[in-house]
Amino acid sequence: MTQLDAVIVGHGPGVVGKHLGPWLDTQTVVRLKWALRPNAEDWGSRTDYVCGSNPSFWVQRERGQAPATAEFWWLGDEKKYPRKLNVGRRASQQWLDRWQPYLGAESFRKPSTGLLAVFCAMEFLQPKTLGLLGFDMVLHPEEPTSKWFHERGKYLYSHDARAEHRCLMDLGVQIVEL
Repeated sequence: MTQLDAVIVGHGPGVVGKHLGPWLDTQTVVRLKWALRPNAEDWGSRTDYVCGSNPSFWVQRERGQAPATAEFWWLGDEKKYPRKLNVGRRASQQWLDRWQPYLGAESFRKPSTGLLAVFCAMEFLQPKTLGLLGFDMVLHPEEPTSKWFHERGKYLYSHDARAEHRCLMDLGVQIVEL
């Protein structure tokens, strides 16, 4: 595989069994929330950045054992989290504003932490190529994964994967699905 500007590792089931861990450890790696790494063979061990939707993920970083050397990024609504919060590196509100047109007029859905990580990477790293691993729903919204099925088969997902997919494809960065 080739060198990418950055790779964001999501929590989707598509990570498992690909054995990309050794390759991930040669990349600039962004992880979500608590920077979970269940096994090095699939998930790798490197973490350069951790992204969350609010500062509590960084405060609780020990849950996932995120390295102290990783920089924390976050992107939360300024109404809920005022600018005066001085935790990690906060991306601009313009990304949440950019997200809004992709939602229907009546939608209450918020962007996933994965999409927030993409927004942060766009602002802070300005990549030309961005690898996504474990972004099963965002990259393929028409194919619900088993991760989001209720025991009775009802589809549960608190984000709008189709809107996220459209937004992602309009960002002007080359997306590499891993």
